[in-house]
Amino acid sequence: MEEADIQNAIVEHLNAQAVWRADKADEYPEDDRNARAAKTFENLAYDLERVGKESKEYDLLSELTTHARETRTEDAYVYLALDGEDTSALHLWNYGEPTLLETLTRIKNSTISAWEELAETT
Repeated sequence: MEEADIQNAIVEHLNAQAVWRADKADEYPEDDRNARAAKTFENLAYDLERVGKESKEYDLLSELTTHARETRTEDAYVYLALDGEDTSALHLWNYGEPTLLETLTRIKNSTISAWEELAETT
């Protein structure tokens, strides 16, 4: 697994969250939070697609890639904990609009924690 695999999986997840939030914005037009969240997730995905190798964000992708190799997981979608409470779209907004670095940090922490819990139970 390479950094690009992790990056692409997270980009797809962020884009899916953006679509879901946009659909909710259409369903509840009186509540502007969904439209704002949709735009934020679109922006996060856009920014992540353009992350440079000399950035803190890329360092987090590298840490996830190293950990994925240690777990011998070949599929980034299986490896990443993207549906947990810490990485859910709603949770990311609990403390204000998240930055890309905050988002990746939460994904990294949630993913590594999930794998550690799995290792304890096996």
